[in-house]
Amino acid sequence: MGQIQVSNDKEALLTSIKGELKAHLSYLEFAKKAEDEGFPNIARVFRALAEAERIHMMTFGRLYFGRNLTDDDIKNLAKDITIEVHSTKENLETGLKNENYENTELYQTFADISIKSNPGAYIIFKQTANAEGIHRDIFSYLLELVKKGQDLKASEKIFLCPVCGYIVLGKKPAKCPICNEPEENFIEF
Repeated sequence: MGQIQVSNDKEALLTSIKGELKAHLSYLEFAKKAEDEGFPNIARVFRALAEAERIHMMTFGRLYFGRNLTDDDIKNLAKDITIEVHSTKENLETGLKNENYENTELYQTFADISIKSNPGAYIIFKQTANAEGIHRDIFSYLLELVKKGQDLKASEKIFLCPVCGYIVLGKKPAKCPICNEPEENFIEF
């Protein structure tokens, strides 16, 4: 991935909004492809990931605009976005690579830029980096299943924190390990 150059927290937030919107839209399309290829439960995970990226986009939007993103804002931001859909295996590889970049480089850099000028953005960038690391690990797990020709088990529960986008497969925690949101607010996919 190419290094994204931003010089201040506002540029970092706008870049993040656009990137999270692209991930959201991509994962929705990846879910359709996974269903078409016989991976309906991996499709459920893609939909949960898409919602996590929407949560990130909306959070960054509130920090950038000082209000919730409107449908018109999202349409305007989406007009220059192109989505590439390949096989489920390739889509998982793409997601893995992108989530790793966001976890290890992008949001760490944006947090460093924001630490003094926008402490709220700093906290959100750090939380988002942590959530993206979990997403990366989920992509890695799913990729290994697909390489074996396997889908995620239908009985596998998928839970999403509605605040920070943390996702867990299996049993939900008593509270989100990233933002402390209580388990009763988690969304099941």
